Amino acid sequence: MSTLFEKATKTSPDECDFKSDTSMEDKKKQSHKKATGLQKAQKPQLVKVEPGKGDILQPVTFTLMRMDTSTMQNRVIIAAVNKIQSLVRDMLNRGGDVRTAIRRIQNEDVVDEKGVSIKIYLNEFGVDARNYQDLKQSIMLLAGLVVNVPYKGPTGKMFVKYTNFCNVYFEPTTPCHYCVLTLDYDIAEKLISLDMGYQMLNKVVVLNNLKNKYSQKLYTYLTMWKSSKESFIITTSELRDYLCIKNKYQSFRHVVQRVLDPAKKELKEMADKGFSDYYFDYEKVYTGTRRTGEPEKILFKIFKSKQFISKKEEKTGDILQRERFAKLIIDHFGFEQNEAMQLCKEVTMANAPECLNKLLEIEQYASKPEVLDKKAYCAKALREFFKDFYTPAEML
Repeated sequence: MSTLFEKATKTSPDECDFKSDTSMEDKKKQSHKKATGLQKAQKPQLVKVEPGKGDILQPVTFTLMRMDTSTMQNRVIIAAVNKIQSLVRDMLNRGGDVRTAIRRIQNEDVVDEKGVSIKIYLNEFGVDARNYQDLKQSIMLLAGLVVNVPYKGPTGKMFVKYTNFCNVYFEPTTPCHYCVLTLDYDIAEKLISLDMGYQMLNKVVVLNNLKNKYSQKLYTYLTMWKSSKESFIITTSELRDYLCIKNKYQSFRHVVQRVLDPAKKELKEMADKGFSDYYFDYEKVYTGTRRTGEPEKILFKIFKSKQFISKKEEKTGDILQRERFAKLIIDHFGFEQNEAMQLCKEVTMANAPECLNKLLEIEQYASKPEVLDKKAYCAKALREFFKDFYTPAEML
């Protein structure tokens, strides 16, 4: 079998095959503006998300790896995962490690060449050919990024650090039509592994639709939980590590303003328009009496977009949301069961995030000393809220 490298070569040592050295940091800094500038220059066409279309299997190791990537680099990673679907499915169905599996399934796009070599065509990224040079720059930067790859150790999840994510080669023609990413076996055996499990996600959400790198990462993370939970809690420290912002935003309000809220807004807008299958809301979780500053944890709530909810799921989901909402006002305000269910009869899957946010506002205000009857205040505030509340469908 002819190898990918018989068709693709390095354009130059500095450009394509990044190795860790003292000058690499300067190169990455100089190139970063060019790579991020691509986000403005390229405008991938939005793709409608449909049930059963565009779903791919992604090893959880890809989701949990720590690497400070740009929007375009996240798209490159998803494109690479898409290309290794036959490899992942072979490992899932027949077992064995990545070396064994790749020898069984080598094809035009994935070959065994001193590692796992993955061929990706540049037109898969929705970038105008006039911007290919910037796209190539972004891909080349990806090669030299430091990555911490998770693996299952004797005491649980552990990480191993690599100073180079991959090697990159480009087709030696003008114009260039494709690139080849090669993962050394040392990193490929940990990264393309099912030891930590796998998840299903829709590739077009990341590859075509989301423009914010944090939206992409949070979408990938929440879809890891979607099949087993409707919410999950993560420590703020772990969230910072995952998003590579441990030292970036010292004040948590900046994390909210520049990371969480923009990602939440973009995913909700994409879901409402049919360009994402999931979105999220979140709450800060504090311990003790403190309610300001950096929270100890974040509670993420996962929501399925409307077009992915069946009639049966919608009916069941509405009931479940009402029961959960009723339990909250029973626990926090002392309502009886029948009172609570009567109050929250307008709660649905569609408006649950807004209802929960309103309840948080009510709880915060009710904690003030001038509010003498917290239960009565809550009841009145909720009635007024539901009276004035309109779902998106009702506004059309």
